Amino acid sequence: MGNICHPPANQQEPVNNKRGRDSVQRKASIVSKKTLSTAGSKGASLSLTEAIAESAATEQPQVPYEKKALWTYDQETLDLIKQQIKKKIVTEDPQTNSEKIAVLFDRLDKWEFPIMELEQLTDGNPLVYMTYALLLQYDLFKKFKLDEANMVQFLTRIQSLYGNNPYHNSCHAAQTVHTFHYMIRRGLNQYLSDEDTFACILAAIAIDLVHPGLDNDFQANVESSASTLYNDLNILENNSATTLFELIREFNVFESFTKEQQPELRELIIEMILASDLHDHQLYLDGFKTRVDAACEFSNREDIRNILQITLKMCDFAHYMKGSKLYKEFTRRHLTERFNQGDLEKKLNLPVKEENDREKLDNLNTYQMQYMDTYVKPLLKSYKDILPKLKFLLTAIRKNYKYWTVSDEELLQQFKLIELPRIDMQPSQEAYDQMIRDRPVPKDQDMNVDPEEQEKERPVPSEKDKELEKQCIEKVHERFDVENKSVADSEEKPNGGKADRPPVYSVYDLKAHPLDSLADDDRRKSVLAVFDRIDDWNFDVFVLSQLLGNHAMLISAWALFQKHDLFREFKIPTDVFTNFFREVQEGYQMNPYHNAMHACDVMQITHAIIINGHMTEKMSKLDAMAAVLSSAVHDLDHPGLNNAYQVNSHSYLTTIYNDRSVLENHHCAQTFQIIRKDEKYNIFKTMSKGQQRDARLTMVGMIIATDMTNHGKYVKLFNSRIESGSEFKEKDDIRVALQIAIKMADVSNPSRPLYLYLQWTDKIIFEFFRQGDKEKDNGFPISPLMDRNTAVLSKGQIAFMQYVIVPMFNSFATVFPGMKFVMKHIENNKAYWESHSAIDEQDLDPFRKERSSNTVMNDE
Repeated sequence: MGNICHPPANQQEPVNNKRGRDSVQRKASIVSKKTLSTAGSKGASLSLTEAIAESAATEQPQVPYEKKALWTYDQETLDLIKQQIKKKIVTEDPQTNSEKIAVLFDRLDKWEFPIMELEQLTDGNPLVYMTYALLLQYDLFKKFKLDEANMVQFLTRIQSLYGNNPYHNSCHAAQTVHTFHYMIRRGLNQYLSDEDTFACILAAIAIDLVHPGLDNDFQANVESSASTLYNDLNILENNSATTLFELIREFNVFESFTKEQQPELRELIIEMILASDLHDHQLYLDGFKTRVDAACEFSNREDIRNILQITLKMCDFAHYMKGSKLYKEFTRRHLTERFNQGDLEKKLNLPVKEENDREKLDNLNTYQMQYMDTYVKPLLKSYKDILPKLKFLLTAIRKNYKYWTVSDEELLQQFKLIELPRIDMQPSQEAYDQMIRDRPVPKDQDMNVDPEEQEKERPVPSEKDKELEKQCIEKVHERFDVENKSVADSEEKPNGGKADRPPVYSVYDLKAHPLDSLADDDRRKSVLAVFDRIDDWNFDVFVLSQLLGNHAMLISAWALFQKHDLFREFKIPTDVFTNFFREVQEGYQMNPYHNAMHACDVMQITHAIIINGHMTEKMSKLDAMAAVLSSAVHDLDHPGLNNAYQVNSHSYLTTIYNDRSVLENHHCAQTFQIIRKDEKYNIFKTMSKGQQRDARLTMVGMIIATDMTNHGKYVKLFNSRIESGSEFKEKDDIRVALQIAIKMADVSNPSRPLYLYLQWTDKIIFEFFRQGDKEKDNGFPISPLMDRNTAVLSKGQIAFMQYVIVPMFNSFATVFPGMKFVMKHIENNKAYWESHSAIDEQDLDPFRKERSSNTVMNDE
């Protein structure tokens, strides 16, 4: 496991949260009292923004973020808490710190639990004691035979991984887990099993684990390591869940649970944590409201998961429903964190949201009220229909809402806004990035491939191959540059003549030679003949790979960039293009099916769908570039073993991506790691930031869409756009269409001419059976169609066409009728399998014999 669970070596000294925070506030108040008194003397004439600006003009203390060292719990306190939970009151007049902490838990079932007092008594470390108390309260140590000492050590590690953020810290986590407990006591327990309760506690304590105090938008804008790893999808939430399960494995927390219970617990916890991402709030709320309006009884597992996702979101918002003292303090902390993020965004020249800008606060009250109106109130209004005992919380929200309907001067005084400390959060982000970088590289862990065998299979290009690649690029450049002139061609020379054409890049820095210099003239002509069909459905990547070997992808990509005029449109340096695609080519493993040749084929077929479907009339050049790139990298570093195998084998990739589109997330992350690791690979380097964000969003959406687990969801979304009358001209609609296009290309084999289809069938069956063998050897469930001894090839192919291919291709053709011709190929191929079902066993004989011979299928 890397050192993710430990603080950096140079930050091992314990930090006293409370004293540090008080020190900051005392120093800040020296400045703020004068400013505040000035505001009072000027009355309403001094606006909120002006008051903050005047405060900023005076030097403020800069307090660097510090990661906490491993915190040590106090056994005496734990023993006293245990007595308190068992209703054996320690003392009516507590004297020691441990006694004071224990006595607080007499109010464990109260909505207004004194969480700030617990934080103060524990020097900013309340989470261990709160969670320990709840595990005792629900008797979970006994019910699940949990090792108490091990669990306390586990909780201690969780506690220590919460940083000293103003808001997203262990106090907020302790507040969240306590609020969940309150919800359970007020009626939620009727829907829960003991296992659910345990999962809720774990999800709540990890809701913001290793949070850097800088939100998802910041991570995406700064292109952080976490942004690259998680493809801008639930970045912080994914990392919190990943870190939690790294610790669960380290401490073997699920040891006493059955093999059937463990994956259910894992799935529920992950679903709850990921649901806390505010970007997806409306999606979860709509699902919940639909159930409530339909008088759902929340009796099946899917419904229960939904209510628990919503409950954790409620707990995350809890301070908006607390009494005024807690509400004001949590609000001040939240504003402190947001303003400090805004300060760092300015420092780094990143976009700054208005609510993060401490110098633009005249609309602060409007923003706070909008937040409650948009997120908190609708959530509680639906939730109270399930748990009527929580209706009183509406009164608390209304009261807190009124705090923002006052003048600027009153806001300054009520929330002490000028006293909010200014903290340099950059060290926090640097520590967060380092934590991500310290994670082990998945390929080196357990992606279940043998790197030595992969290298044995990887061909070494000859000098003749290298020269052929260079010359083919040159000839393809000329072939497809008839209409698309280069940037230099369009520039006027000072003397009125045209600029010279830039030299064609040579991959190996060899001196350019004319293609005619090759002795193998037939080979040259054959290569160009293949590329003459670059727009066609019967483009033959098998012939191209035989002619060009491992260079087929790079040269095909060059042809497609020329066809779409992307070099000129985006001024892409040819050396950067070639560096990038060479890295991509070499990043594909030597699998029977999921290899560079398959990627090259999908890239060309995606292009063919765009051309034959006349999609270019509705999409931009940037969309075209994103589509070509996405299809080229959509299986980058595929191990030849699918998502189900990764999950069943508990590979490290499943821990990173929390069992969600595991390989697809990995392919995407690998791509942007190439782009971001060095400018010489950055194929986006000449684009504006806006164009880069646009292309990345399209690419991530397309690559993730290739996960067949979510196939139905994407087809349903596409059909809903058709039913709504979309003309697929808007950006979001085009993205949905491109997601379907790459899905069609990825599974296009049954829609291709039969001679191509059968070649691909051989390759994918070879890879499937190889996985089935590994599954059998490891005692895993054998995936459908992957048991070489029982698979019925014809039935599998017919079913795949009937339930996957035909509905998707038919839907696409209704919007892009230029693709209707493909349906004839599908009909012919289906007829082939129907007529060949009798000899299916004979067709599979070579594959069944392969198990004993261990031969490796060549890609060439």
